Amino acid sequence: MFKKLYDNKLKVLGMHCQNCVKRVEGVIKKLGGVKDINIDIGTGEVSFYSKKQVDKNILKEEIENLGFEVEENKND
Repeated sequence: MFKKLYDNKLKVLGMHCQNCVKRVEGVIKKLGGVKDINIDIGTGEVSFYSKKQVDKNILKEEIENLGFEVEENKND
């Protein structure tokens, strides 16, 4: 049976290197059940699929605790 995957998108400002990308990726992976994480360091665009809905407020807080800024997605 096909299970729905949720498409998640956000914008993370302040990433300057691959280490920054790995830190943000680590927070996303901690959510569990995620796949196809794509992070564009140039634009700050982050997207990934998840098996369950992600609490965007918790994700935002976790990423901001790393020292980055998360821009609200106007389409949510």
